[in-house]
Amino acid sequence: MYCMKCGKQNDEDSSFCESCGQTITKKISNKNIVPTISFLKAIELGYRRTPDFKSRSRRSEYWWWILFTSIINFSLGLVPIIGILTSLILLIPTISVTTRRLHDINLTGWWQAPILALGILGNFLPQSYYSSNLSLILIFMLLACLAIFIYWTAKDGDKDSNKYGDNPKFPRA
Repeated sequence: MYCMKCGKQNDEDSSFCESCGQTITKKISNKNIVPTISFLKAIELGYRRTPDFKSRSRRSEYWWWILFTSIINFSLGLVPIIGILTSLILLIPTISVTTRRLHDINLTGWWQAPILALGILGNFLPQSYYSSNLSLILIFMLLACLAIFIYWTAKDGDKDSNKYGDNPKFPRA
């Protein structure tokens, strides 16, 4: 079975292209069968598709990746040096999968920049630098951005193709 995106031949029982990670839709009696993305497959796709900032990712791929990074950061974050190194290693793949997730709802990946900027600002400025009003404003801005961002990433992707590519859930055959 050939991938519709990159043209590579895959095994008949493959659910995803081994080269580009594109979903391979199988037709059984005029029904499209779209495979679900498992936790381990989402981790694999997260790493394999790290250089891909142009296509789209499904909600399941994104949320499994977020669960994986949260577990890793929480467990390894207890040791400060290892926690920092782990966060830095996971940063680029996380930005990549988030960009692709935003592309799935036809938004540019740059919409994640305000949250990253507020998070960096909150972590690197000393707490004594903030007045109490400035701290409240910063916390409110971060919570508002997070609420909008969670809504976007939980929203179902565009049903049809958009400027970032075909629907990864129901690719054109």
